[in-house]
Amino acid sequence: MSDTVFTDDQVTSACNLHLDNLRRLITWGAVKPIQAGGGRGRVRKWTARQGLRISVTAQFVEAGFSLQMAHTLTYCLPLDDFLYVYEPDFIRSHLKERRDLGARRLKAMLSPVGKNYWPTKDYLGTEVIIVDRRYVYADVTGDRGTLFVIIDVIDDEFLNDADDSDYDRFARCIPEGVDTSIVSVDSLVCRNLCLINLAVGLTEFIRKLLGLPVSYHPFEESQRRMVMTSIFSPAPKRLRIHQSEAATRLPSRRDPTSASISARHHLVRAPLDPASLDRGYGESGHDQCGPTRG
Repeated sequence: MSDTVFTDDQVTSACNLHLDNLRRLITWGAVKPIQAGGGRGRVRKWTARQGLRISVTAQFVEAGFSLQMAHTLTYCLPLDDFLYVYEPDFIRSHLKERRDLGARRLKAMLSPVGKNYWPTKDYLGTEVIIVDRRYVYADVTGDRGTLFVIIDVIDDEFLNDADDSDYDRFARCIPEGVDTSIVSVDSLVCRNLCLINLAVGLTEFIRKLLGLPVSYHPFEESQRRMVMTSIFSPAPKRLRIHQSEAATRLPSRRDPTSASISARHHLVRAPLDPASLDRGYGESGHDQCGPTRG
């Protein structure tokens, strides 16, 4: 276990979560600090892993979800392996001698003079897609956004495919025509769409948590020119619904023709390969948090 711990103020300031919201999460039993506060001189403390989990919840809150819904979405997604590679202690101990692109990015994230630490679309966690405020897809375990959660707004409940006892019900709630994976948001036809880049948010969180400068820009200059060109272009985008095929292996984002992953692929665990941090699995960690029900 890491000896490095952080206070409430450090965690909430790094992830832009109001301190009152963190206190509510603690009251609900949604998160549990490694050291409880209270008493003379006893300050509540958090590990970096716990802070990363709280940061994900903060990103959902920032995207417009209520605190309770934001935490439940965080709990429903299989984030253990994904968050593991952002832990500073893991990066320092396991990636010290690595020279691949993924390792260089993560080491730059911890450097006071690091520059190329922002993730590109080749990294896990760059697309959490919420379609019509109901269907939650995420690329935290593979190249394509996979349907992990269905929000039932009428009965005020969440269904997720990680619950084996309720998986049949989860499958029955997927309407005909709704795919279990998304190749690209450009292929979607929907009423509304929320896209959250967890990788960018976690990168910013870790640098702020460590007291490092953050040079954040919504998009690069080259991307700005591309966006402005598309805005003023008279040619409309073609929208379509992608129909997935049965999947038997994890695809590569660099190979768009490979088979899509199934809705339950995230249950398969494999050791982390630091050479493939841009698209890979990691060892499971254990976070002290659980679901909340309203």
